Formats: sequence, structure tokens, C-alpha cells
Amino acid sequence: DYDIVVHAPMRRLDRKPLEWHCVLSDLAKDFKMIIIGGPNDIEEWHIPGADHRVPRDFLETADYINSSKLFMGAASSCNVIAEALKKRRLVELADDCHNTYPYGLTGQCANGMTLPEIVAAAQHMIQQN
Repeated sequence: DYDIVVHAPMRRLDRKPLEWHCVLSDLAKDFKMIIIGGPNDIEEWHIPGADHRVPRDFLETADYINSSKLFMGAASSCNVIAEALKKRRLVELADDCHNTYPYGLTGQCANGMTLPEIVAAAQHMIQQN
């Protein structure tokens, strides 16, 4: 089981990849993390200490997400899976992403947060489990 599951294709993020790299690297020091993606985007992230996988199918993807404490990343099919499973989510919305609502009891939007605020929010959400 992982503390954090990340699915963050760079094309779906708002902030610069280097900023997310700093956040994920910081969190990977203290939490067990897996970065999941498709064959066309898994190579975008090289986070020391994190596992990297291309799931076989959505069932395997859902298993990773369900066994985690927190989903982090972009508005994507993985975010939808995390929302359906009522998992805690920290989601960043790209400019063209108007059909996603990452708010409420289990969701929080990372847009507008500073990098330390994202790290603190992730730590808090994990500790709530």
C-alpha cells in the first residue's frame, strides 16, 4: 500500500513541472509514493524514492488509488476514480479544465496554493486517515 498515488501528466497541470517535482520530492522523503501513468507520460516524472508504474488497466489503477491515503495530481480519469472511491484528493486544474470540482470533504484544489502549502495540505490529508 502507498501513502500517496500521483497521476499528473504535465499537459494537464497548471504550474511548472519543476514546482511539482519539488513538492513530490519533498513528500517522497517521508511517505511511500507511487507515480502512475500511461506509456506516453510515465517518463515525465523521475522522483527519487517513488515507485513508477504503468497500470495494466483501470482495475489495477483503482486498486492503487483505493489502497492509498491520498491521490495527488491533475484532473484526469484517476482523479475521477479517487473521487468515486471517496479518497482524499489534492488536485490541480489546468486552465481548460472546467468540468472538475475538486472540493468538499475529500477534495482540495491545489491551484493558488504555494508549494509549502501543497506539502502541508498533503501531510494533513494523509494524517487524517
